[in-house]
Amino acid sequence: ETKNVEAGILCWKFKKKLIYQFCAATELGTKQEARTFLIDNLIQKYAETNFVLDFESTNIESFMAWNASFGAVAVPFSIIEKNTWLIKLKHFFCG
Repeated sequence: ETKNVEAGILCWKFKKKLIYQFCAATELGTKQEARTFLIDNLIQKYAETNFVLDFESTNIESFMAWNASFGAVAVPFSIIEKNTWLIKLKHFFCG
């Protein structure tokens, strides 16, 4: 047993959504499956509520598979980006 923090989780609470950003663990925390414990604990804590757990993640297969082990499913979404190339071009030519 250790008195050190061996793992941590970062989640945002927004309206009725828990947005999971990431979870990290030390080598010992990884061996003890601390990340799994933290996410499972989070799911259990909010299981009887109307919160949705949103697994924000990349398209990396290993991450997707790990998130899927908690019941996560891939959902397509749109992105809005601000395009500033016209402003930069105008500045380049007009000073």
